[in-house]
Amino acid sequence: MRKLFSTIVIAVSTLVALQAQQEAHYTQFMYNNMLLNPAFAGSRRVTSVMGLYRNQWIGFEGNPQSYLVALDMPVSKSRLGTGLTLAHQQEGITYRNFGNLALNYDIIHTEDMTFRIGLNGAIKQYRFDLQDPNIYVKNPGDELLIQQNPSFVTSNIGVGAYFDMKSFYIGLSVPNLIKNPIELNKQVTYNPEGSEQRHIYLQAGGFFRLRSENLHLKPSIMIKYVRNAPISADLNLSLMFYRQFLIGGAFRTGNSQYGGSDSFDVMAFFQATDELGIGAAYDFTLTELKKYNKGSIEILLRYDFIKNKKILHNPRFFF
Repeated sequence: MRKLFSTIVIAVSTLVALQAQQEAHYTQFMYNNMLLNPAFAGSRRVTSVMGLYRNQWIGFEGNPQSYLVALDMPVSKSRLGTGLTLAHQQEGITYRNFGNLALNYDIIHTEDMTFRIGLNGAIKQYRFDLQDPNIYVKNPGDELLIQQNPSFVTSNIGVGAYFDMKSFYIGLSVPNLIKNPIELNKQVTYNPEGSEQRHIYLQAGGFFRLRSENLHLKPSIMIKYVRNAPISADLNLSLMFYRQFLIGGAFRTGNSQYGGSDSFDVMAFFQATDELGIGAAYDFTLTELKKYNKGSIEILLRYDFIKNKKILHNPRFFF
């Protein structure tokens, strides 16, 4: 029964992804802003490389998993920032490979303030494993099944704006402007509901010193809207000790499709050296799905190429 329920949930999730929310979400989104907003690239004013792994709904057969690598940097002696993200995502029989290039220009460029406008271009490959022995095909003669493992490629563009001043930042972005059709077989009549949907993201956060120089508060929020899905919000509040250890909690709302609020999350981040940071997060499922999974985990590694140690005293470095 548990295997059957898992199969049904993954199938429904894939269908919803085709018509509503399609982009992967990450609990540690505050370390991965460039994926959602091209204007963020290079804003920390260091060259940075990050790798992230997410395993969602542990215990489900075919549960969503994500692998991501990202590079972003300021372009030397200019107001430009650029970045590249490569990702692989899989859920059930659906596989996606993703590449995203971001470029932005810093309209306001001072020591304490930046306002950037960015563009991104993305290429995404969809592949469906219809030969998976665990799937049940009700109608083997369906035209969609002519190709044993159908795949196709889409391209998209997006825009974003990002502002930060001293200890605060805010960003707004639409990383996929084009509503590309999702066509498993070009010989089949196109259904306009089966298309990539525009996602709108609002992000904000900060890094604020409390009474002691060794204790900082780091709040962050991400609000996401996409047609045919409830508005969702990720709310995070963390404490950082000695600019080295961070521990916090988060709450994700807006998944009423499965019974209300989505999850409560705990996370930790360790700045092992000036350059190397290690992060981890665990999500406790709050919906009815909690009966059938063991939560979700994320692991993150980030390396910053620091040329000037003064950046370590700037709150922007910890955004």
